[in-house]
Amino acid sequence: MTKQKRHKAIMERARNALLDLYHNATPPYPRLDDSEGDEFGDWLEEAASWEIEYINDGGAYGPDYRKTLEAPCNAGRFNSPAARRYYVRHGLRVQREDQARYGAWERISEYGTLYTYGRGGRTLAPEHLIQTRGGSGFSIREDYCEDLSIEDVVRLISTVEAFNAYVKAWCAGVPDMWREEKAERLRAA
Repeated sequence: MTKQKRHKAIMERARNALLDLYHNATPPYPRLDDSEGDEFGDWLEEAASWEIEYINDGGAYGPDYRKTLEAPCNAGRFNSPAARRYYVRHGLRVQREDQARYGAWERISEYGTLYTYGRGGRTLAPEHLIQTRGGSGFSIREDYCEDLSIEDVVRLISTVEAFNAYVKAWCAGVPDMWREEKAERLRAA
């Protein structure tokens, strides 16, 4: 495969990853009794808000992991400046390895703050990957990759594909999470 064909294939995969953001946050609804429709809606809104806040805050490593590592309670406990630098470098390397292996979706905040779009918020995406047209009108920015290097496009692909998989898995778990929530409420009552 020539370099030109490879780059074209990468750009096409990026375009498809971006287009897959459309309606990525559409959960299957569990069977509800007549009396629990509003209760479920309130719970789902709150659970989704917490999850979006968690992702916007950087996921497992938070918004500025370097700052966390450099804090007096972490690297500050070492006397040597070289030991402090090593501690921070090692922590950042572990973060990169973890995110590459398990949590590439956590990097989604590099593309802006997450918002829901459309009627019912069925699309969850970072603001820089969406073009709004006022009201609830929006579209995916298919041209986002045009000015990026191929390395940055590949990073975007891995991040967006992992993010879409994470969102779809979370949504697929909504019926089970609701059953657990109901059981917890019954135990608490």
